[in-house]
Amino acid sequence: MSEAPDGVGICLSGGGLRAAMFSLGALQVLQEQRGLLYGPRAARWLAAVSGGSYIAATYAVNAHALHLAGDTSARPPLARDSPEERHVLTHGRYLVTPMPGSALAMLTLMLLNASGLVMLFLFAAVMVNDFAMVGSWIDWVARAGEDIPGPIAVVAFLASVYALVRGLYSGHQIERYVLPFAGFGGLILTAGPALDSLASQSWAHGASAWFGVGLGGVALMGGSVGMSFVLAKRGVVGNLAAVANWTQVVSVRLTLLGVLLATAVDLRADFLRWFEDDDPISGILTFFGVLFATLLIDYLMQRYTLHRQYRDRIQRCFGVVTNRAGTTLPRTAPLLSDLRGGPFPDLLISATANVTSIDPQGHRRAFAPFVYASDVCGIPGQDDAWFPTENLELGRLPLPSGAEEHLVSLPVAVATTGAAVSPSMGRYTQASARPVIAALNIRLGRWLPNVQHARRRRFVREQTQPRNFATDTRLGRAYDELLPEMLGITNTDMYVSDGGHYDNLGLMALLRTRCAEIWCVDASPDPYGRADELARVLGLAHYELDITHTLDLKAFRTDNKGHYPTLYVSGTLAYPGGETAKFHVVKLGLDTETPPALLEYATIHRPFPHHPTLHQWFDEARSSAYRDLGRHAAIRCLSSLASA
Repeated sequence: MSEAPDGVGICLSGGGLRAAMFSLGALQVLQEQRGLLYGPRAARWLAAVSGGSYIAATYAVNAHALHLAGDTSARPPLARDSPEERHVLTHGRYLVTPMPGSALAMLTLMLLNASGLVMLFLFAAVMVNDFAMVGSWIDWVARAGEDIPGPIAVVAFLASVYALVRGLYSGHQIERYVLPFAGFGGLILTAGPALDSLASQSWAHGASAWFGVGLGGVALMGGSVGMSFVLAKRGVVGNLAAVANWTQVVSVRLTLLGVLLATAVDLRADFLRWFEDDDPISGILTFFGVLFATLLIDYLMQRYTLHRQYRDRIQRCFGVVTNRAGTTLPRTAPLLSDLRGGPFPDLLISATANVTSIDPQGHRRAFAPFVYASDVCGIPGQDDAWFPTENLELGRLPLPSGAEEHLVSLPVAVATTGAAVSPSMGRYTQASARPVIAALNIRLGRWLPNVQHARRRRFVREQTQPRNFATDTRLGRAYDELLPEMLGITNTDMYVSDGGHYDNLGLMALLRTRCAEIWCVDASPDPYGRADELARVLGLAHYELDITHTLDLKAFRTDNKGHYPTLYVSGTLAYPGGETAKFHVVKLGLDTETPPALLEYATIHRPFPHHPTLHQWFDEARSSAYRDLGRHAAIRCLSSLASA
């Protein structure tokens, strides 16, 4: 990377369909008046996050197809009234539009996830009883267990469970082998005494146990969440807020352990009857029956994922490509590594890796930026934390049909950066909500090899042939994703989710390239003109990259009618070393120059133009309104620059 600022960069903010359609209009104008999307004057970079990546990917795929066709007389990608623009505008209800087999697929996902959780607890409870029986068959272990007080046995049992799970999913080589053996040994010694101690309590088994665990868990979680909410509303931070957050995390994990113990205690009497009364066939059949069901569900869960459903629906709207036969949806997923070498910007898709990292100021955090690009994918700013994109694309995952798909492709990257709701969400992660979100199968992100793990980096970089990258399975590939998602575990793999969980403008990825000129299309909902996300990201740029700016962030403050004084602002950025870059922001909003048709639309269809991101179904009129507003804001900005 050159030290001197060079090239033009464009970044598109997140915000679902609102951002995609507003960005569409702005990009059309930047192409019409500056040629920044296709041709000899094209920008060097096009960075995007979440909803902005939807339309950025469409531009990239169509620009690549146009370049391969070699037709210099053809209109640029996504031009006004082009077939691909018409497709995008008319398919804004992609999330709720029926697809062949979609209802059955969603039902299958729900049943698989519910069954998977039930089988996971049953399997764990059966294994606990197996450990207890093994302990009773070893004389010295049985004698030692009789001398352990019940409460101590329960605590030691829980510690053994913790050691086993931590060892299974530890990224440290020593822990991965030492802790599981320690956990196994501890379970053999303490499982029997712990279960017997709990079973001796009248409330610890049967319906009363399940009711008690459920009611206690809900009360504890509800109380801790309520406490955190009250403290947050009153602006309380520090130790009290930390205790409330810690209580949320502990309450969820105690509830999960309570369910496991209640299930294991219920099975204890059956195991004793089967094996002590010389009827081991029932115990063996139970063990292998549960094991077979667990393996079968794991096999199916690998093939049915909500991420894939979400990705395929995004492709239904934005995966369109124009050729001589009209618009088509490609049968094979476009690859990131193919989208380079033409007269169009290189694509940067910003996501968030939920891994432990140290920021430039030395502070520890539970996430890091992750960028998909045509050449490399990785964590910018961390030495050696990258994969060659072509190597990462060699990874394969099974499909329901029995075929395989790419671990990483352009649609996968777009769906990942749009994974707004996930068990792990960068700076928005709520540890107490992880198990609930994972249990409900709201798992839109994707697991990739951990780019911070030296052995996994070496493994990916050495690949030359397509293959399944799941080389470290423990409980099964699906469970090795579900359980870490529930508990927030990162090991040899990492969970990648929405880029807006770090930077919802896509700006940081551009700043690291040291562009000489940057166009920022900000489609954040901002009814009062506070420019909160712009201010936050510029503050992040100063904190992490020591970049300062001259923008007037108060320029967008609305009047009493909700109109902005301006829809654009220009200034300069100062990189470390004194070099500067031009910086232009095109902002979503209404001003006094907004066309009357859009002002009328805003009056009738509130809260346009600030629909919440969760509102992800647009009819053609709404899509067109946001596109037209993007065109209006970009035209106003370029006219102002031309007259300056």
